[in-house]
Amino acid sequence: KIALIVPDESIVPLLRSFDRAQNFNFAMGQSFREDISYKFLDQLHNYLSGDGVAKEFLQHNSFDFSLAIPAEAIGVEEFFALLKTLNIPRFNSETLLEELEKVNLLESYYRFVHIFKTRELHFKEWLFIWLHELGEHSIDDTRGGKVTVMGLLESRGILFDGVVVLDFNDDKAPSVSNKDRFLNSSVRAAAKLPTKTDRENLQKHYYARLLEKAKSSVLIYSSSDNAQPSKFLYELGVAGSIKRYKTPHELLFNTKSNYNAYKHMDDIEFDFDAHATVWSASKLKTFLECRRKFYYRYIKGLQEVRESELNDGAILHTLLYRVINPQSSYSESSELKKALLQEMAKIESADNRLPYKRLLWDAMLDGFVQKQIEHFRSGWQVANCEFEASGTIAGLEFKGRIDRMDSKDTQSLIIDYKSGSIQSANGSKIENLADFQMSIYAKLLDRPVDNIDIAFVEILNGGKLTYLQSPQEKEEKLLEHIEYLKSQKSLRAERCEDLQKCRYCPYTLLCHRGEYL
Repeated sequence: KIALIVPDESIVPLLRSFDRAQNFNFAMGQSFREDISYKFLDQLHNYLSGDGVAKEFLQHNSFDFSLAIPAEAIGVEEFFALLKTLNIPRFNSETLLEELEKVNLLESYYRFVHIFKTRELHFKEWLFIWLHELGEHSIDDTRGGKVTVMGLLESRGILFDGVVVLDFNDDKAPSVSNKDRFLNSSVRAAAKLPTKTDRENLQKHYYARLLEKAKSSVLIYSSSDNAQPSKFLYELGVAGSIKRYKTPHELLFNTKSNYNAYKHMDDIEFDFDAHATVWSASKLKTFLECRRKFYYRYIKGLQEVRESELNDGAILHTLLYRVINPQSSYSESSELKKALLQEMAKIESADNRLPYKRLLWDAMLDGFVQKQIEHFRSGWQVANCEFEASGTIAGLEFKGRIDRMDSKDTQSLIIDYKSGSIQSANGSKIENLADFQMSIYAKLLDRPVDNIDIAFVEILNGGKLTYLQSPQEKEEKLLEHIEYLKSQKSLRAERCEDLQKCRYCPYTLLCHRGEYL
């Protein structure tokens, strides 16, 4: 009999994910929160609360959005009757009671119905309460693994031939709960409550009994990130037998199944017709930087998950569009700054960082305001803002959205707002350039290069206006790339060589790349 003792049970889901051979038998079971039916119900609740990502999860799992969920309050039996029609795992109409009995939830179900039989709530409220009830349960592990995984307290009174204690570090052994920190030891002693020392001594006794009765035992602790071994090592008298081992990564990653699963990744080829799509600067940039990313996003249609958090660039673009447009005119810095602050106060977001962002932008926009006033005083006027431009470039259809265009006499100036670095967009190495946004805009406006200037405005970097380097050479390079696109009938979806580009790529897992792999 072998036991794997975990001082901190939060590591159990990780152990379960690596237990491919099903050697483990988890005595604490599996939290119902990890069950697919709970996750489905949780995402349904999130969707009803307005979460767009939850809707994508439900769509992926073929949820029928045509089913009507009543807006009025309903009883508990009506709630479960409706739940049966939603085709959710474990909760369909045919096998509900049998499924609940399998996971020891039948008694909880009847108790829940009995307690709330006279109440009426909205469907989302019932769902919230039922999720709370389900989250308190666990599912027994019936796989029958030969190695028992359990917490320290569960091991009391049980003898094992072999014992392995995982994460025997000072922050986990002894394990001190928050309730033990509520009162100091003297107050606890006066109230005849167990003190912190009492609990530590009790845990040390449990560990000592496990190790003494076992024929063989191993204590494992981590030395990474300045982690320290538990003081129990010394108090139990085993510190002298410490051996340092290198992590056996091959046990985790060098498996034949993993290799076979991703072997096809280098053999993706697809039919390609550059004339069959409308190109944009971002689509062309993706194509030039990584063919695999282009394949996933534009050929397979795998869209990134939209972030609900505050997007600095998008908000600043909207702010400037409202303040600086063809209908506005500013001659003084104070006038422009006042207009920016007024519009900034109207910005709404659920992100609790917004008040901090407002203060930060207030300070960082001073340089931008000053530079814009100098720009207007030199004779420039805003001709257009946030407008669509489309057309044909060397036989291919392109479209784009231009932030701003100013005019002065017979001269035009295309302006692209940047809240971050302009290095990739304004690079001088033409051969490695992938961002042709401004060159595309100039071609779409059908103006000769010598009659139009192209510049970037660094909003949060003093408002500096930087003109596009080598516009003629970049236009020529753009046309070279377009000719290449038109000549291709099929393409190989090769992965990019620069792994830095993979760091924030949404398709890292599909490519079998990334730091965590």
